[in-house]
Amino acid sequence: MAPQDAEIFRSRPRANTTTAFSSFSAPWRKPKVETLATPSTAPLSVDELIQSLIPPAVPGLTNARALASALCTYSPLPRHTILMPILAALCTSDAPAPLQAAGFDILSAYWENGEAKSLELADRMSYFSLFTGQAATTWTTELWEPKFKALRAITKFGIEILGIEVQFFSVIKSWIMNAFEHLFVLDPNERAERAERERSIEILSAFLNSVIDKPEVMARITEEEFAGVLEFYGSMVDRCIDVPSRPTSPASAPETRPSFTHHRQQSSISITSLPSPTFSSPPLLIPQPAVKQPVDIAVSLYINHLTKQLKQLPPTTLDVILPLLFRALASCASPLARLTVTSTRNTGKRSFVEDRISETLNSLFAGPYASTCLRVLQRNLYPSPKINDNAVPKEVQMAIQTSFGALRSLREYIRRTLSTRLARAYISKESAIGYSHSGLPTHLDLSRDMLERAWPKVETSTTSFSSTNGNGWDAARFRKPLSGSTRSWVEFKYTNKSVLESGGDTNAVGNSETENVDDTWVKEGQERILEEIAGILKDIIHEIESRNEDNIRLDEEEARTVGETLYQLSGYVLLLTNADGTPYLMPLSQPSSAASPFIWSLCFLLALDHTMTLNPPLSTTLLHISSHLFDSDTAKLPQIMREELSPTTPEWLENWKALLESPLAVDSRKALTRKAVMKVLECTYGDVKDLRG
Repeated sequence: MAPQDAEIFRSRPRANTTTAFSSFSAPWRKPKVETLATPSTAPLSVDELIQSLIPPAVPGLTNARALASALCTYSPLPRHTILMPILAALCTSDAPAPLQAAGFDILSAYWENGEAKSLELADRMSYFSLFTGQAATTWTTELWEPKFKALRAITKFGIEILGIEVQFFSVIKSWIMNAFEHLFVLDPNERAERAERERSIEILSAFLNSVIDKPEVMARITEEEFAGVLEFYGSMVDRCIDVPSRPTSPASAPETRPSFTHHRQQSSISITSLPSPTFSSPPLLIPQPAVKQPVDIAVSLYINHLTKQLKQLPPTTLDVILPLLFRALASCASPLARLTVTSTRNTGKRSFVEDRISETLNSLFAGPYASTCLRVLQRNLYPSPKINDNAVPKEVQMAIQTSFGALRSLREYIRRTLSTRLARAYISKESAIGYSHSGLPTHLDLSRDMLERAWPKVETSTTSFSSTNGNGWDAARFRKPLSGSTRSWVEFKYTNKSVLESGGDTNAVGNSETENVDDTWVKEGQERILEEIAGILKDIIHEIESRNEDNIRLDEEEARTVGETLYQLSGYVLLLTNADGTPYLMPLSQPSSAASPFIWSLCFLLALDHTMTLNPPLSTTLLHISSHLFDSDTAKLPQIMREELSPTTPEWLENWKALLESPLAVDSRKALTRKAVMKVLECTYGDVKDLRG
């Protein structure tokens, strides 16, 4: 190899770039930062934290939270008497809310520690004094949870309340009521505080119910205190009835959740046993869910507690439970659709609260105290005997709501039995038309619930509502209560001192200057009850008409119940006058022009076909109110009563006497009616001559 070639293949030495590019790489190298070691402050011990918080030292929020965190697992625990001055300074109502929350956190952390021993009665009462008083029982967003956790800790989850049972229940109930009361005035957009209050009510009520369920607690409290919890939940329901819930519409709901400037100060201790609500912003253009109304909360609390404690309550409490449920049902009762058996019809949508109340009432009337419940229902169909002119308006309003709820409960039961009878008739009719290959009727438009209701596994004859044959409602049992309560509500009058002084006429229909505006609610409530009674009669009539069968008619007891009730119901018309004092005339041919919904329903019943068998007959009822009917309507009565006035009828003389003594035959304003009476009289006279000759 030539020397030149050897020089080519010789390896080239590596260049030293360290010195060549030292000036280039120096600016890009990250300089080392030399830090000086600073001595870290050691955390204070538990004893030091306690000393820093004992008066007259000014308590610091940081030290208070640190003490609460340390006491959770600290061992050995200091004597609890050392903490009393600290708690007295922190938990006072004059202290800022964060300091109060830290003080209650210290209390709960100490007594939730495994080394904490049970308190003596004197010490327990000393600690319990931190939760009494008007300021201590006030509900606030920042303090309700620390207070509750502290009370739960010193009582060992409600077990160690010997000697303070009454005060303990009073504090829990005051917290629940204070959180509940503010829901009526909160704006629907204040969702953060509303959700926190609802969460507080749910947790506190669950804790109260769990304490009541403990056998050792039930053995020490009196029956009055035990029933007082149910009475407390009932007061929440009555509170909702007195103040109607704020209506919410989806259109008015905001599309995005608003931002809140107020945030709850978090406690220094994480309460793992209490779930915290989470708020997540929904997507745009999605409406917010409907706000839960206070009545939903109150009714759920009442029914849940009632369901658990019903077996321990004495039967006498039904005199309080059922009227309250009746009032609650009246406050949320929705209009009932026309009675039908087919599932394609719109039967109306009821609220969750109404369904809960109806289910509870059904279980009570089907339970072991069904006969007692039935007597309570019949008694509440009538106006309360305590109502007089000296009664306050609230008592009158409660009496009206109670009677309406009792009537709605009775009506719902009658509708169930009528729909069962209607379903059986419908299935029998379809069975006669045709069968499928399996032998089942074809073209049945029935829901599964209706099929099960038509032939239930347990016949409804076992309940106190049903008739003995299990094929309908017991009309004989409810004839007197229904017609008697109708008469009582027709004659119901309530006049307070303001009415006596003003001399207003509450019976006038229309916009009269003499009508007392203050008592309009009494008349509206009275007509609402009478309209519900008319609805019961309409349901019975609709069931007969919906069968679409030949020669179908009411049985004897149903005909008597409907006839007597309708007769008493029509008596309300005799009390109505126009603004000028003349009798108010019922528009039977034009019910749409009626003065109120009840008058419209009454016009429907009075305009029924006279072939409908009633006792007393429909003609007798129309004759009873003939002075409040148009001449064109009363002119048809003599011809309709032609068979009753015929000599072939045994009571034809009594019928003629009633007709001629009524205002119908002598009213000078009804020329057509007098002419029709004379025409029928002439025909009857001819019949008598033919019989004698």
